[in-house]
Amino acid sequence: MSIHVERPGLTKQEISHHQDKLAEALARLEEGAINSDEAVKALQHCAELIRDDNLPEIEGRFAVMNRLVKAAIGKAPGSYKAKTTIPLVEDSDGVVLEPVPVVRGVYLNLGEDNRLVSISIHPGKIRERRALMKIVGIGKDTATDVAARHDDYLAMEDPHGAS
Repeated sequence: MSIHVERPGLTKQEISHHQDKLAEALARLEEGAINSDEAVKALQHCAELIRDDNLPEIEGRFAVMNRLVKAAIGKAPGSYKAKTTIPLVEDSDGVVLEPVPVVRGVYLNLGEDNRLVSISIHPGKIRERRALMKIVGIGKDTATDVAARHDDYLAMEDPHGAS
């Protein structure tokens, strides 16, 4: 059960705090030095920033967020076969005030005091994303800078295309 509660937006200082803490956690994730508790805290910062529409651009966001969720719960979101909710707080009453989608099929469930209480995985939505990415042809593309360097990529395909 979820209940939507309106709340004021974050201040510039709060946004900066959440973005800084998230950046620190993502650096630790890249180093392979993040533990479960740190990953949960990073996801809490993500949830706050997503709710306020201030999550910074993250290169390879889907993969990074999946790795962060895996670090928090110990299992990759794509490996679940059925809808699952993983509790993160033992003393929680299970009431979700707001589910925050971090990536398609993965929801960060916030309870009282905007605290991350659980993570819900919807495998069907994860499979839908994979299918959609295949349609647009970017599901397996390793080049992450195509939008910024599209002219270079086109020139590689046909150097005389502009002639």
